[in-house]
Amino acid sequence: MVRKIAKNQEQVAARNLLKIRQAFDEQCVRLNELGDYREQYSKKLAATGEQGVGAMEINNYRVFVEQLGIAFQQQQLVVERFQSELNQANQEWTKKRTHTQAVEKLIEGFSSDEQFTENSREQKILDEYAMRSGFKLGN
Repeated sequence: MVRKIAKNQEQVAARNLLKIRQAFDEQCVRLNELGDYREQYSKKLAATGEQGVGAMEINNYRVFVEQLGIAFQQQQLVVERFQSELNQANQEWTKKRTHTQAVEKLIEGFSSDEQFTENSREQKILDEYAMRSGFKLGN
C-alpha cells in the first residue's frame, strides 16, 4: 500500500515534469521564431533604407522592428519563468523518486528479515527433529 502511494506520487510528478518540459520547449521555439522574425525585418529595414524608400515606410518598419524587440524580450521572460518551473518540477520528481526508492528498499529489507526469520524457524524445527531422531536412533 505504501509502495503504491509512493509510486503513484512519483508518476504524478513525472507527468507534471513532462508537461512543463513540453511547455518550456514550445516557449523556446516561440522565442527562436521571434528572434528570427526580428532579424528578417531588421534586414528588410536596412535594405529598404538603401533602396531610397519613403521616410514613412522606413518609420513603419522601424516601429515594427522595435515592437518585435519588445515581444522578444517579453518572450525571454516567459522562457525564464518556464525554466524556473522546469527546475522546480525536476526537483520535485527527484524527491518523489528518491522517496519511492527508499520505500522499496525498506520493504525489501522487511521481506529479507521475514525470510531470515522464516528460514531460522525452519532450521530450528529441522535441528530439533534431527536431535530427536538422533536420540531415538541412539537408544
